[in-house]
Amino acid sequence: MKFERANALNFYYLLLEYYKELNLTENEVIVILMISHLIEQGNEFVTNDLLALKMNLSINEIDVSLSSLFTKGYVEFLTDGEKVYTSIDKIKKITYKMFEKSLFTDEENKENEELERIREKVYERFMKEFNRSLSPIEIDRIENWINDKVDENIIIDSLLEAKKRKKLSINYIDKIIISKLKSEDREGNDIK
Repeated sequence: MKFERANALNFYYLLLEYYKELNLTENEVIVILMISHLIEQGNEFVTNDLLALKMNLSINEIDVSLSSLFTKGYVEFLTDGEKVYTSIDKIKKITYKMFEKSLFTDEENKENEELERIREKVYERFMKEFNRSLSPIEIDRIENWINDKVDENIIIDSLLEAKKRKKLSINYIDKIIISKLKSEDREGNDIK
């Protein structure tokens, strides 16, 4: 499940559902919930002083909880240029992943993990060869190939062939893939 799509799920519910498995204390949970609330309210950089204004926990309890959450990697303080902001994206991703795993059987989870591995490998290779980020149309086309179970080697070989011919466009790569798939079908029918 893509993290961007997972935002439709209620993070608060998932955190409360899985906090014991995440080895969180109740104080850490309430600190995460308050950080999430403050971020949603437009506070990009959440400090222990700001948390103390909004909570009944002592400043010492907040410091201990924040320090522990920072050590566990669940709360991060990041910089974007000169701007510092607080992020809880890692714990959100982890709880969404835990929820996803609870929905599927082990076999389905392995299948999903394999698809995700293929997807990442193909996207990374395309971005490397295109030397830029992919457009939504390009991502959609690649997603269609993966969902249609086109072998990752065919996709990457087609990308490299298009690059070799100096025709590096998603439409041209699509034509190469279609040609290769038709060729495979003909070879398969000839064998029968």
